[in-house]
Amino acid sequence: MPYNVITLTCTVLALYFGSLLNVLRRRIGEEERYLKSKAMGGGRLMQLLSKFSSKFKGKTGDSTSSGLRLHKVLLVVFLAVALHYYLSSK
Repeated sequence: MPYNVITLTCTVLALYFGSLLNVLRRRIGEEERYLKSKAMGGGRLMQLLSKFSSKFKGKTGDSTSSGLRLHKVLLVVFLAVALHYYLSSK
């Protein structure tokens, strides 16, 4: 039984940290693209055109999906910890 708990806990932690690093990597990439586009210039017209084209393609600039993903990961971690304490108390 301890082997199963250790394996499950390590799997959950690996999924958690993998998802967390993925979210952080994407956020940093988005910031770099934003700063690069801002440094390239083009003025207000280019910003409006890029915003319009991203909305036309169905892509949004907000990070609500990454926030939702983070909540799902935290829920899985909480469930794994609760399961670990439940199984270790028996």
